[in-house]
Amino acid sequence: SQQPAFLFVGSNSGSDVCILNIDTRKVIGLVDVGQRPTYITTTPDSQYVLVLDDQAGTLAVIRIPAIRVDPAIVRSKSGASLFTMLQVGDRPVHAAVVSWNV
Repeated sequence: SQQPAFLFVGSNSGSDVCILNIDTRKVIGLVDVGQRPTYITTTPDSQYVLVLDDQAGTLAVIRIPAIRVDPAIVRSKSGASLFTMLQVGDRPVHAAVVSWNV
């Protein structure tokens, strides 16, 4: 089956990213990404969501294929997979993902 379409929304007052299933219009999970998520982007292959945190100076990486659409975990912080957290320096504000063929 095909992976559903997701919308990722960062919390300005919290430390998480909310994941919504676009087809069902329902929250399917929350991911704790540090202190304050300020910028969200995806990789060109749609495998990862990258979340910058300007207060913690980190980049959180969420693995999209690991997101489970399960009504039993709605609104819990177990609905998605935080792949890794990287220190990227003081107060990051933007990121760019560049893909090229070699």
